[in-house]
Amino acid sequence: MESTDVIKVHEKSLAACVVKSSEVAIAHEVALAKSGLGTSDALEKFKPLLKRVAEGSESMKEEAASALRSLATNSTHSKSIAMAGGIEPLVALLRYGNDFQKERATGALWNLALYSEPNRLAIANCGAIEPLVALLKSGNEALKTEAISTLWHLALHAENKLTIAKAGAIEPLIETSRSGSRVQKEQAASALWSLSVHPENCVAIALTGGIEAMITLIKSGTDLQKEQAAGTLRNLATNADNKLLISRAGGVEVLILIAKAGNEVQKERAIGALKSLVKDNPDNEQKVTKAGVILDPAAAAAAPPPPKKK
Repeated sequence: MESTDVIKVHEKSLAACVVKSSEVAIAHEVALAKSGLGTSDALEKFKPLLKRVAEGSESMKEEAASALRSLATNSTHSKSIAMAGGIEPLVALLRYGNDFQKERATGALWNLALYSEPNRLAIANCGAIEPLVALLKSGNEALKTEAISTLWHLALHAENKLTIAKAGAIEPLIETSRSGSRVQKEQAASALWSLSVHPENCVAIALTGGIEAMITLIKSGTDLQKEQAAGTLRNLATNADNKLLISRAGGVEVLILIAKAGNEVQKERAIGALKSLVKDNPDNEQKVTKAGVILDPAAAAAAPPPPKKK
């Protein structure tokens, strides 16, 4: 064997040893973090992993972020990660890491936002919203999926709703609800539903084509897509101008369809939207009445029966 071949074999062997060593180190630190569950020194036991996210080699950063993503599925671990200062290095990795690191960091932030209202605000305050919107616009498919899910959970916090919209999330969310994968459409509709609670977002979503996109999901989407789209239309219908736009786009008719034949969640949300759409609108009220949709079942049940013919 020539000397150059020997060197190459030696380099490969060293690289394999480094990888194996990093895997062992990460596994040890994950076990250490898990051992802190419910103990007084739980925060300290997360710090080695967090240090690797901030200061480790490229492969170490990815592996540590992946480990934190898994640990954060536990609500107690999620709280410990945040309290130990884990959000800031994960957001930094989201901003400046490679695609693999960004995907792991985004997944970890998603899980941190899943369980905790304070975490949702803390993640936004650390500057995560803008890079998440950037991934939504131009990331690969895996990154887009992770980004949409994280934005959806961040949008559950009242203080984040307008911030997310101002960062430019509404238009790409609407586009994803039209052309994304099944999961992406469901998550985009969920994010829009949450964002549409804010009055300014309610207007912006309607003006950016959100009404038509939600109607399309109700017509041909999955059950979950229909549920989230109906919820979004219910929120949009609280705005006077949107009521007219929803009616013109054929929203009353599709909401009537799922109010009659949808699952229980779809019916509840469709009826909520229809209640707003019939208010001060005789044409919509006539459509709903003619279709036999009862908007107030309790009142209908309490009403006296019609007089019998003699």
